[in-house]
Formats: sequence, C-alpha cells, structure tokens
Amino acid sequence: MVFDLIDGETRERSGALLKREGVLVSTLTDPSQDKAKEHGVRAMRYTVEADGAELAEIAELVVAGKVKPHVAKTFPLEQASDALSDVEKGHSVGKVVLTVE
Repeated sequence: MVFDLIDGETRERSGALLKREGVLVSTLTDPSQDKAKEHGVRAMRYTVEADGAELAEIAELVVAGKVKPHVAKTFPLEQASDALSDVEKGHSVGKVVLTVE
C-alpha cells in the first residue's frame, strides 16, 4: 500500500513500487484509474472532513494531559516561511507550531 500525501511526480513513481493488487491511496486528488490498471493495482482518493465535535473532544484530551502532541519546533508567526521551509525538508518527527504573541 502507498498512502500518497504529496501527489505529482511522487505519485507517478509510487505505482511502480506496488505489487500487483496493491493499493494506492491519495489524500489530494483522484488518482488515474488508467495508470492504476497499467500497474495492476487499485487506486482511490481518501479525504477527511473536520468535525467540530470531534475536534473539541481532542482538545479536551490535550488539555487533560491524556493526549500529548509531540512538538518538534516552534516558530513565531513572523517566521512562518522559515517554519514551512523546515517542514518541506522532511525527516522531522512531530509538529511544527507557529506562536502568536
């Protein structure tokens, strides 16, 4: 299975990585069914819609200390472009947070 979070050229290379009958799941755009057929795999799109009640429940768990997100780095809002550059480099574990003061 390939879970594609990037799209474009990365997705194009992913089809060849899958075994026959493998699955390509994209979170961005609908993958080509013709290309999936060429590789003998299934391809689909999966997206999630935010649910206010679920997000509120997650926030309560964070406030209660039951869920502890791992924050890799924090940046002031003024350095948002630096934060984005850091994320785009990849290989980070955890969340990159912008602070507003």
